[in-house]
Amino acid sequence: MKSKVWVLSSLITLLVQRVSSGGVLSSFMSPYESLRFQIPSQHSAMSKQCQQYSDHFCLTSWLSNYHNNNREPSTNDYLDFWSLLLPVYYSINWFPLNDGKVEKESCCTEQFRTYTEFGQSVGMTPHEYFKKVTDLTTKGKKINYIQAVFDATLCRNIIVQIGFGIGQLKIEGGSKITDLYFMPSHSELDIHLFNRLTIEEWLTFDWFKLNYMCKEQYWICNIM
Repeated sequence: MKSKVWVLSSLITLLVQRVSSGGVLSSFMSPYESLRFQIPSQHSAMSKQCQQYSDHFCLTSWLSNYHNNNREPSTNDYLDFWSLLLPVYYSINWFPLNDGKVEKESCCTEQFRTYTEFGQSVGMTPHEYFKKVTDLTTKGKKINYIQAVFDATLCRNIIVQIGFGIGQLKIEGGSKITDLYFMPSHSELDIHLFNRLTIEEWLTFDWFKLNYMCKEQYWICNIM
């Protein structure tokens, strides 16, 4: 009995030490990675701002519960990130969205803030984060994030931001009085209405690319 207690105590101590040292807690969690997009509409401040740049979508960020505390921020991070993003930000619709605040430039200050929050802070280099945020391949990505606002007139939840990647679906905002989720579209002829119970089956990354991303950035449909 004493030996079992000692083993259990040792395991708890080891776990506490690892968690407190940083960078290990995520290994005990289910992996989560999410590539996020804002949907242009009049239903949120960021969606309104996205609408100024695009009729279909705005890339906003990539985030995960990954941690690598072995890397410290470098003074070269800004220039490295800037040199990677500047030539391509327009072709991936990564514009400076900041809760509706108007930015004077399209690249790359606000995007760098996103990198520092979701990449640099968890030990990722500019190149590592850039590779993740520009990975538009379908394999391994399912819908795992929805941010919605409830429209009382239509009695449905309006999707304002969506994410695809690894991990369980997280839903923020909206109302539980309805299971209906509506994706705003530039065309009034396109009505995209989903049920909460089957949305993971129907709202796939391939579907999103075909119906939103490829309508503006045609080359994305060549990425499988």
